[in-house]
Amino acid sequence: MRLLLAVMLLIGGAQPASAQRDETADRAAIHALLVAYGSTLDARDFDGFGKLFGKAGVYVAGSGRQATGPEAAGMMRKIFAANAMGFREPAFHLFFNEVVVFQGA
Repeated sequence: MRLLLAVMLLIGGAQPASAQRDETADRAAIHALLVAYGSTLDARDFDGFGKLFGKAGVYVAGSGRQATGPEAAGMMRKIFAANAMGFREPAFHLFFNEVVVFQGA
C-alpha cells in the first residue's frame, strides 16, 4: 500500500505545476459548462443554451438529432414545445458522478 501511494505521488509530481493548474482550471470550466447546460434548459433559456455551443459546437439530442452552434436553441425550442414525453414543469437537472479524464500531454 505504501509503495502504491509513493508511486502515485511520484506520478502526480512528475507533471509540471503549470500543467496541474491547467487541469484544475479545465475541470472547473467543464463543471461550469455542465451546470449551465442544465440551468439554461430548466429556465427555458434556449438562446442561452445555444450560446453554450459557440459557432461550431455540435449538440446531439437523445434521439440522435443534431444541431450546430446557435441552431441548438431552435431545436430545443421545438423539442420542449412538442413535449413528447409529457414532462410537467418545473423541471430540473441532477448532475452526479461527474467524471472528467485527461489524456495525453
